[in-house]
Formats: sequence, structure tokens, C-alpha cells
Amino acid sequence: CGGRNARETGQSMPGKTVRGKGKGFNRHRGKRNPAHDPPAAEPEEEPEENEAVNKVPDLSPEELEREYETNYEATDPNVPPNICHFHYKEKEYKLHKPKNITAQLHTCVHFKMTGSLILKDGEEAKEQNIKDPVEEEKVVKLDKAEQSQIDEIEARMAAIEANLNEAAAETTEDDLKKTEGGKEEEKEEEEVEKKEEKRDEDDIYSKNQFNFSDRASQSVTLPYRSKEVATKMPPAVPFCRSVYQWNIYDRYVEEARKNVAAKKEAEKKGSRNNNKKKQKQTVLTYKGSADMERKNWILKHHPRALHKAKLLDRIVVQNCKSLSFMKFKYPTDNDERDTQGENKKTGRGSFEHLFTCKYHEAKNLTVTALCWNKKYLDMFAVGYGSYEFTPGKALKGMITIFSLKNTEFPLYVFKTHSGVMSIDFHPMYPNLLACGMYDGTVAVFDVMSKEKTPIFLADDPNKKHWEPVWQVRWKKTVPGKPNSFTSISSDGRIVDWVMAKTELENIEVMSLKVNEKLEHEEDDEQQEASPGLAGGTCFDVSQSEDLYVVGTDEGKLRLYSKQYDTECVEKFNGHHHQIYTACWNKFNPKVFLTCSEDWCVKLWHLNCFEPIISFDLGRPVGDVQWAPYSSTVFACVCNGNFIRLYDLNVDKHEPLAEYQVPRKSKKKSSLTHLAFNPRDPVILVGDERGTVQVYKLSPNLRKMTASTLDKLEVDTETKKLENVLILDGKINKIFKKTDVGHKAESKTAGGEDAAAAE
Repeated sequence: CGGRNARETGQSMPGKTVRGKGKGFNRHRGKRNPAHDPPAAEPEEEPEENEAVNKVPDLSPEELEREYETNYEATDPNVPPNICHFHYKEKEYKLHKPKNITAQLHTCVHFKMTGSLILKDGEEAKEQNIKDPVEEEKVVKLDKAEQSQIDEIEARMAAIEANLNEAAAETTEDDLKKTEGGKEEEKEEEEVEKKEEKRDEDDIYSKNQFNFSDRASQSVTLPYRSKEVATKMPPAVPFCRSVYQWNIYDRYVEEARKNVAAKKEAEKKGSRNNNKKKQKQTVLTYKGSADMERKNWILKHHPRALHKAKLLDRIVVQNCKSLSFMKFKYPTDNDERDTQGENKKTGRGSFEHLFTCKYHEAKNLTVTALCWNKKYLDMFAVGYGSYEFTPGKALKGMITIFSLKNTEFPLYVFKTHSGVMSIDFHPMYPNLLACGMYDGTVAVFDVMSKEKTPIFLADDPNKKHWEPVWQVRWKKTVPGKPNSFTSISSDGRIVDWVMAKTELENIEVMSLKVNEKLEHEEDDEQQEASPGLAGGTCFDVSQSEDLYVVGTDEGKLRLYSKQYDTECVEKFNGHHHQIYTACWNKFNPKVFLTCSEDWCVKLWHLNCFEPIISFDLGRPVGDVQWAPYSSTVFACVCNGNFIRLYDLNVDKHEPLAEYQVPRKSKKKSSLTHLAFNPRDPVILVGDERGTVQVYKLSPNLRKMTASTLDKLEVDTETKKLENVLILDGKINKIFKKTDVGHKAESKTAGGEDAAAAE
């Protein structure tokens, strides 16, 4: 029956194995025992129709000897097999899998009690009964029947002892004589017995084998008892009333008035307490505040003291970070890999982390701009703002100026009334710093000034930009003329700002129309229907300062020229989303790079409609910059904290180095900007958490055609880039009718071939 039920239900009992055989199976020897066979029953007469059904098949001896195993499990079918619990840390339901499901779920305990009983016939009980003097003194009262049985047993034992004594008396005298050695053995046995008797006397109070405590100190464990009390149910009173919408509204209004009154009272009490605390603090910290004021006064009015304090701070930082400064100055393990190790054949490189630059007041701000000083090449400026255009964050802005000689604390700090979006150092005057802000204001700071306010500020609503200023760029200084810089904004205007004697004068250079019309293009009704301005996001000026490459928030890329009244001379098939950066090549005046939110970095030529090379990085690209030491090297940063560096002369498809900046916090952050150092093999990278990382490039990433940057030849680098990109074939396939600067009259490289093809 059990076997049949187990087969039907599919359940089994762990640890219980039943082995069965044919008839007459002997479980001890594993052979058939005819004695155990049941008597053969006489066959009953059954109808012929059922003979085939009830007939038992004959089994062979091998089948009879075969063993059959069946497992049975005592499982409760009412126990749920999958129990889920809510995981508060991961905030989701998870399947609970205990280690021993059978012991926890399928075990049923009917009675459980902790006792202190000891087995009567055990050795521990015998020792306690013998050694306990209290038990020996007790008088055991026995029944008469038991007493008579004991007397009979004692009489029999006495008779046996008498017989033994008689047999011992008949022994010969020779056997009774003992040798001297035997006497010594008897003495030793007597001493051992005496020692054992002393031990027994000392161990009167024996220890329990469970908790090793004296028996005399054990107490009786009282059982637990539960007591229940029934109380009367609270009386119920029926209540009925109709509630309308105005009743609910009036009640909410009353509650709101009470809350407002309570807040006012709390504020009054808090203001009184704060005033008391302030009075106490002023009395207690008056001496300390005076000392701080005296120190600040000394540093402000004594330049030598300030200089010595900065010098001392720089010495302390360089001693604490001596390893990082040694990596910056001397070769490292990564350099050896590039010159002698794995990367020697492949040409790959790596980034070596040197410093981390932070400022405590800019902790929750985003690095929106990075710029190296053109004269003091170890100094760089960092602009802080926010790309989350919320009222709270957009109102905060800051500019810090760090030096590689002291990366722990900035040399200068300038606070602004709005978020900083772009900065740029003057190429000739290293103390002038131009700044563009979120509210459309532009300003010029003097780093050497003791006052931390801008020397020029254009905040007049009639002159300034109406939307954020995404980029500012100083123009080349002309002898006899004031300094000026250019800015671009989302309001669709590019403006030149001239530093007059007392204010900044604005000169509008150009306006970015939504649909620009070229000279050779035909009129289009759709273009005339949308006469608005396009939002500019980035621009770059060529070395001759005649051509402007401009990117818009719609992804369009255009080329403007000053020779033709700043009108659009060419349009490119740009990106699908907002363009973040556009930059000219430092050696080839006809090649430039762009990056966008559409995950692409594109390489362009002036005479090509389409990009020459397009790199799809799989994530939005925040910034891209050409390297100052090679015409074929550029780097970019993208979401996910990735830095990638390409060298087109080595590989046109894959980056030479890729590095993911580790995150120190759980909050997601991405890299925003980068900047190459004009002299040293160092790169700056800023992120959304207000941190700037300084990395060193390995030798494979900074290969040059000359020994130093001053000895680089422009013609050599230009030919190097043209040979890599094979510009002639590209331009012949995708050639424009117009040429930059000369229109249709002149012919560019590949123009004759294109005309012949037409």
C-alpha cells in the first residue's frame, strides 16, 4: 500500500530505503527462505472472462532476485513550496530558500519540555547515589515482598561463600606461602586502594554531565503557564450624517490655518533662541574672531607674508604627494610598457592618474569649462555652473584657478552671480580672463587684482545676450586697438566685445538664421516661411580669423566668412542633435572636428559636404579637442566616464587608449570637458561632481615628428594629415561648386576634376 501511494503521489522519504524481492525474501541473508513462504492457496474458480485479467505472470529467478528500492518522504502537502519575502535593501520580493526545508517546514512537534532527569541505571546515577552522604543516611522503606526476596538472595550468597571458604582451607601450605615479591605487590595494591578512597571522599559533590554545575546548587525549572482574560466589548453607538464637498473644503481650510499659526509661533520661539545663542557665541568667540581678522589683515596688507604662506603651503603639498610629482617628472611603469613591453608592437597606450583638484564650495556644481593659461603653462582655470537649468542651481557660479604646483587648494577664487558656462585666457596678457554666464552676461576678470570682482561686466539688458553664453574666445591683439573677444549664445547672435575705458562695447558680428540661403541656391518657400534665429552652441575661428565654424542646437553646421559681410558661405550635413564642440586643426587650416549628443565625432574638410570620417562611440560625446603636438591625434570624453584618444596615423577605427574614470560615489556622473596642456604630456578632465582629474599620457600617445614642440614644422604635419586621410580622393567624390573665400570663380584641390566630370 505504501509503495502504491508513493508511486501515485511521487513523494519519497529521505533516509528510509526499503528493499524488496520476490516471494519468500529473507532480509537477513538476501536469499529466498521457503519456510517463510505463505501456504499455497487453492485456486478459486472464476469466470473465464476474467482469467486473463487476474492471472499472475510467472517471474524468472533473475527477476525474483532483483532488488527494488522505494523512497518515502514525510512531507506535508499543505506546506507552500515557494515562500517569498520582501527584501528591504533591494526593494523587491525574493524567494526564501532555507537551508533545511524538511526540518523547518515539514517537522511537527507535538510536545516539548526541558527536563533534568538522569537514567537510573546509568553510571552517573550510581556515582551520585553512592557518593552523596545524604542518600546514604536516608532510610529506604521497602515493601514486605521485596524485603523477603532480598533475604533469600542474601542467604544463598552466604552459603556460596561458606563453600568457597571450605575449598580454600583444603589447599596445601605450599600454596599459602607467599614470596617476598608477592608481599610487596599486596602493599602497593593497598596504597592504591587508599588513594582511591581519598578521591571518593573529595568528590562527594559530583558534577552534572550537561551543564557541569554542582548538584546541590541546581533548582527546579518551573513550567510556563499562560493566562487569558476576556474583556467586555466597547459599546458601539450608531452615527449618521451627510457630508458635502463644502464641508470637506472648510475643514481643510481650518486645518491649514492652524498649521500656519503653529509655524509662526515656532519661528518666533526659534528666533528668540537663535538670538540668545548668537549673543553667547559673540561673547565666547570674540578673541578668536579678532585673531582671524588680524591674520587676514596681515596677509592682505603685506604681500611678502602672503607670498611666504603660499610658498609654505606649496612645499607641504609637494611633500605629501611626492609620488605623484615623481610620476609627473620621471618615467613610470606605463612608460616602460610602451617602450619595452606589450604595447611596443601594437602601439597602444594608457593614462596615468596624477592629481585630483577639488574645491569644497564647488562640490555640487558641474565643471562647465576648462582652460590652460597661454603663458604660465602650469596654471589652468575651471568654470563651475550647471547643465540642469533649474532656478536654484543656475544662480550659483564660480571660477577657480589651480596650479600643478599645488593641486589641493586653488590660487584664486572668483564667485559669480550666475552659473559660468565658458572661460578663456588672453593669449598675450595672462592676467585677463573672459567669462560667459548662464543669464547672458559676459565679464572680464583680472587675476592679479586684489578685489575678486570683474573689471568689466556687461549686464545691461539692452546689450547682453538673452540666453546662456556657450563659448567665448579672445581675438588677436592689434597694436593701437583695445582688446576684444567673441561670444556665442542660444539667442542666435555672435557678438564681439571691445574693452573700452569704462565698459564693454558690443558689436554684433552675425545672426544665425534658421534656414540660411547660399548665393547659388534657389529660393525656397519653406525657408522664407521660418525667418527666426537658430540657437548657437559652439564656434571656432580659423587661424586667419576670417572663417567661423558654427554649430547650432538643431545639429546644423555652417561656415561664415568675414570677407563677405559675415554671411553663410557653406552648409554641411551636420549632426542629428545638438553640437557641443567645433574646433579647427592646429596645423591644417581646412580640417576641423565636431562632436554631438548623437554619439558621433566627425572629421570635416571645407570642400566636402559629408564628413570624411565619422566615429560612432555609442554614447553622447561631451567634448573633443585636437592635441597640440600632432595633427592626427585628438581626444574626447563621453558619458559613462570614458576618455578616448585616437591617432589617425596609427589606427583610423579604434582608439589607442580608452580609460574609464572610477566613480567614488553611487550617484551617476559623466565627464563634461577636457583640455590638453600646451607643453607637457598632461590632460585635464572635468565631471559633473565638480572634480578635475589630471592624467599623464604614455609615450605611445604623445609621439611627435620633432624632439620638442617648438621644432614642429607645420608643412610636415599638414602633409602627414593629408596622407592619412587621402583627401584628394574624398574631395573628388564629394566636391562643392563653391570654394571658401573665392566663391565659384576660383578652383580648389580637386575642382578641375569635378568640373570635367560635370
